[in-house]
Amino acid sequence: MNTLHLKRSALAALLSSGFVTSAHAADDATDTLVNIDLPTGLVQEVQNALPESANVNQEYLNTDYNPNITFQSDAHVGITFLDEGAGYRNSLGYFTFADDTFDSLSFGDIDTNNDGHVAIKELTSVSGITAGMIFNNVSETGGGGSLNAGDTVVLGGANITNVNGTDFDMTGGTTFSDGTNMGFFVLQNAWSGKKVNSWDNNKNTLAMYTVDFLNPENSASATSDNTDINARHVAMMNSLSADNDIIIGFEDLVRPYGDNDFNDAVFRIRTDPVDAMYAFVPTTQTVINMQAAPAPAMGKSMSGMALMAFGMMVMYRRRKPGKKA
Repeated sequence: MNTLHLKRSALAALLSSGFVTSAHAADDATDTLVNIDLPTGLVQEVQNALPESANVNQEYLNTDYNPNITFQSDAHVGITFLDEGAGYRNSLGYFTFADDTFDSLSFGDIDTNNDGHVAIKELTSVSGITAGMIFNNVSETGGGGSLNAGDTVVLGGANITNVNGTDFDMTGGTTFSDGTNMGFFVLQNAWSGKKVNSWDNNKNTLAMYTVDFLNPENSASATSDNTDINARHVAMMNSLSADNDIIIGFEDLVRPYGDNDFNDAVFRIRTDPVDAMYAFVPTTQTVINMQAAPAPAMGKSMSGMALMAFGMMVMYRRRKPGKKA
């Protein structure tokens, strides 16, 4: 059953749970929170694609595709929590940027204190960057937080309306403009129970981004066209069981250390209108099938595997269930 919360009742529930505090209740997007029905099998599909404590399939990390989204018309954006396997109480946010925002910058240009990682306040000091919090604590119920699969928020102060099964609309608030790029970030173990460290104060919390060259594996000379081999921190895919919705899973530890399972914060992205974003991503089912298949022999079988990998990449344009584009 869909559970539609009015803003005040949702906020009251979150406050009573300790998920946010009154001092920072408006800092993330949870005052718009609605629990939306998920397509049957979606969470299991995600867990199969990103199994706990298992190295993620490298096809999800293929650098031929860009793990950020671009708007091809003005749009509202909804974010749905699906799963998390983190030992930390991480915080999830987003940032927007133009095509040329990072063109003349290196990692060292943005890492102004030269400590080897780009803090969120260093990123937001870059001209053309805007950022906001999505979930102050992106931890699930029973795992240090209060989120449940299907909990959905809208960015920009819009409201979720016309909930119908797995479908919903987004109205009011502000929209993101045609041509805008949107990325996401995780602040590692940033939720203190009262504040998001480095967002609400000057603590220097480690951040992981969907823009590869911003991540801590890089050298000071790294640029958007020249990043470390381990600098990708998100597995991005589309889901066949969820009408090809975009799914993103974060790895919250510096790579290649840790478990590299990329399930530390897993969420779905949806836009209204439904065809407002695109991304070049693999499908979950194809990669799951590749994981189950025998490893290819060396030689000409490798070329077949390369063709298979190419075939699984799709240019994404999601269509809302039951509606024609």
